[in-house]
Amino acid sequence: TYGAIWTTGEGCEYLTLTVSHSPRALHSLLLGYGVLNWVTNGLFLGQRKVSLSVQIDDIFTSNRLWNEGTGSEEHGQIYRLTEGDVNAAVQWLNRVQRQRNSTQMRLNFAYNGAAATPVPVDKAAVDTFVANRQCFNWINHGYTHLLLDDASYGDSLLEIQHNQEAARCLGLMPYDPGCMVTADMSGLSNPSYLGAAVESGVRYLVCDTSRPGWNNPSPNQPISSAIQPAITMIPRHPNNLFYNVVMPGAWEQQYNQIYRQFWQRSLTYSEIVDAEASQILNYLCAADWDPLMFHQANLAAYDGTRSLLSDLLDAVLDGYNRYYADVPILCPSMRTIGPCLMPRPSHH
Repeated sequence: TYGAIWTTGEGCEYLTLTVSHSPRALHSLLLGYGVLNWVTNGLFLGQRKVSLSVQIDDIFTSNRLWNEGTGSEEHGQIYRLTEGDVNAAVQWLNRVQRQRNSTQMRLNFAYNGAAATPVPVDKAAVDTFVANRQCFNWINHGYTHLLLDDASYGDSLLEIQHNQEAARCLGLMPYDPGCMVTADMSGLSNPSYLGAAVESGVRYLVCDTSRPGWNNPSPNQPISSAIQPAITMIPRHPNNLFYNVVMPGAWEQQYNQIYRQFWQRSLTYSEIVDAEASQILNYLCAADWDPLMFHQANLAAYDGTRSLLSDLLDAVLDGYNRYYADVPILCPSMRTIGPCLMPRPSHH
């Protein structure tokens, strides 16, 4: 017996669950809302909305890939998303949007405009991004991907505003100049950068939940900048789909280098996908609104159709639909998430 409900002669109702629970256990997350609903007889304050906000950094730019031959980035290929990769991502989105509970699925692209305008490094790829621009949300990621921890006010201003101009030149829509994802989440404690951000109209930045001091103070709560109170930090979850992998074998090799001791064996590609999908599914079941962090190489179509990111998100959606009937997944933009995380003023 996993649970029992009974009523005393005096009319008191009792619910007992006989299984162990923890805040991260899937069954605890799945049962929690039902238990609360039972306790309150369906009448309680608050709301639950399931959110999957996928942010992909470094769009238009490139990075060095993991080299399976050297077991490191040494002599790794420099990779930038191609026209074919973009088309595959659009086709994947179209397929997912026809599925139950994920009709609102979108990807949020944090872009670096220097590689796209005025002279694009790969014109065909940029043209394909632009042709499909309304399939995605666009976020300022800095014009040149400049690290901002020690940047001056002037350099910060140019990094922000040149990228805003790139969005206008390319017609990137929907785009909100009030949001930014800084390179490697740098500059969050730099008064010069934060001053330039406020001057440029930036009001929302992301921070990394895995770094000390940058996790949510409490569930679904943001962090107000102590340096620039006009700016709100939205905590963002990292994951183990590494920034430098395109092929399943490369992800498998790098993952097992790090986690073989933890698992006491090497995992296969499908096992790695399942493990990472389970973590993301937990965020969904907990109604966690923090965005998720990925990088441009993760969207490369390794077989012409599928990418590491699409494999991972397909596994997340499959797991979600296994447990939920018709609770739609929202895919909010950064501008939507910011105010939703803000505490509501109390009224007396």
